[in-house]
Amino acid sequence: MERTLAGVFHGVGPRHEDPRLIVTAVDLQKIQAVVFDSYQIAVTPRHVVASCSLPPSFPATQIDGHSYWDGGLWSNTPLCEVLNCLQKNPGSHTPKPMTRCLVFIVDLFAPGGDSPAVIRGNWDVWALRDRVLFQDKVSYDERAARKVNKTIRVLRRLRRLLRSLPPDQQKLTAELDEYIKRKYEEMSHDRRLRLKIHKFVRLHQESDEVSREIDFSPERISALINQGRTEASSILAAIDRDGWDQPSPYTRPSSPRSRAIASQ
Repeated sequence: MERTLAGVFHGVGPRHEDPRLIVTAVDLQKIQAVVFDSYQIAVTPRHVVASCSLPPSFPATQIDGHSYWDGGLWSNTPLCEVLNCLQKNPGSHTPKPMTRCLVFIVDLFAPGGDSPAVIRGNWDVWALRDRVLFQDKVSYDERAARKVNKTIRVLRRLRRLLRSLPPDQQKLTAELDEYIKRKYEEMSHDRRLRLKIHKFVRLHQESDEVSREIDFSPERISALINQGRTEASSILAAIDRDGWDQPSPYTRPSSPRSRAIASQ
């Protein structure tokens, strides 16, 4: 895989942000997630391999004396890690504080339905394990984002209302105005963003249960690329049609089983 990637690129960064490449891995020495950010370092094919070194099929990847496993073991949808990078190391392409940002999250393991899990053998055990490990876990980030969005809206509305008061009344609310201004500046200093999160839930086929970790043939990879392009195009078309403030659209499942796992 590293040789294949080296034929495509040799490294991205540092100070590269168009686009900015951020990948995660798990440091086995510290047992914590680490981020490889092209704005901070040169992200090489080896860093990418480290970010997808999934045991037991693939060995840990060694970089500078540290061993790394697949970052998805920590979080397969690392929104928090990406936001931390943008807040701690903003570049010229980083969104300005308090601005609206559209976020896309690709969930490769669709959530389960109401039916009980069926375990007929080891393949089912591994499949269920993977769904527990790798399913999207940004619900906390989504709730936090909604609270931040609401707080920003409230602060902005209060500032407008206070500034619209007659001068004599503004004197009476000067202390409140100063407090709101300070809170707004604190959020801006922390580089808070107004996030609108849309999820792409990949609809998987029955064959995925036995091919997901062992079939890396060109045909399989091409089929997954085409599936991703088709489903993403459908969702993006729905967003263009309905507006990005609407709830996340999902592609229509093609079978009763996929309808169950893709429903929210």
